[in-house]
Amino acid sequence: MKFRKISFFDSKHCEIETQAAGDTVLHRIKVLGPLGREERIPIYEETLKLTKSPHYFCIVDNSQGHENNLSYDDMLFFSKMLTKGGITHFFNAVVTNDHRYADIIKLTGAVSKLAGITSETVSAGNPEQAEAFILEKIKETVGNS
Repeated sequence: MKFRKISFFDSKHCEIETQAAGDTVLHRIKVLGPLGREERIPIYEETLKLTKSPHYFCIVDNSQGHENNLSYDDMLFFSKMLTKGGITHFFNAVVTNDHRYADIIKLTGAVSKLAGITSETVSAGNPEQAEAFILEKIKETVGNS
């Protein structure tokens, strides 16, 4: 699968490069600072505009270990943004060494299930592991277009 860059968005909190291969879109987010609800809203708005299919694929590089603050209410808020944006499947790989991220992964899964979104989020030790996970999910859900 050959991806091409279709968009680049940055703020003081992150950089987002969006790539596409046919209708499949992959968002690559590099975290540059703490991300709470307010900082994430423009990220979701920007990426949802570019995602034309019901499948949302994302690799988040937080290898610099910036604070990742999300409450249960925040997660519900973002799951509603996803469903309003037509997303039915959400796959995310986060490059982080934060051992507490496992709790966020569990919460993401529970909230996604409540919202009717099929999802899987993993923590990866390096960008290669994150990419391998996402490419496998793309292959499983949309094929090798």
